[in-house]
Amino acid sequence: MAITFHPNGKIDGINNGNFNSSLPSGHMIQLITSATTSVVTWSSGWTDTGLTANITPQFANSKIIMTVYAQTHIYGTYDHGIGYKFLRGSTAIMTTDTNKWQYFYDGSNEYQERGGSVLSFEDTSHNSTSALTYKLQFNSYRSDNNNAVRFCSDSSRASMQLMEIKV
Repeated sequence: MAITFHPNGKIDGINNGNFNSSLPSGHMIQLITSATTSVVTWSSGWTDTGLTANITPQFANSKIIMTVYAQTHIYGTYDHGIGYKFLRGSTAIMTTDTNKWQYFYDGSNEYQERGGSVLSFEDTSHNSTSALTYKLQFNSYRSDNNNAVRFCSDSSRASMQLMEIKV
């Protein structure tokens, strides 16, 4: 019998088409990637970054590990920071404090900080073999004193990886 690899990670022709179920715990079943270079300027509340990816888990009890490389530009005066929120559909599955993830304090001087952050979260509660949508949002610690935040400033690249891990 011929071996057929499908885009959803399924392989036909090995172990009656159920190759992934015979893998031991801890093995990666599939990897989905997404990237953006679109600049998003924060205006209020939790704001979509443009990083979104869809995955259809092979197993309802698998782990989905979401890893993000975020590019940001934080600027203004006084203390300032940025926070992140991971969502599965419209459900927040992890939220950082807006003043604790990436934060600076510089008295009353004007300040800018550009750089990348790596964030990761393990979703063990999806309980689904249907298509799931994951996305990243950001929020600014404050908007007074000319403080602002941009995601993918200067069209830098941000990326997201979703890995399904067999339990």
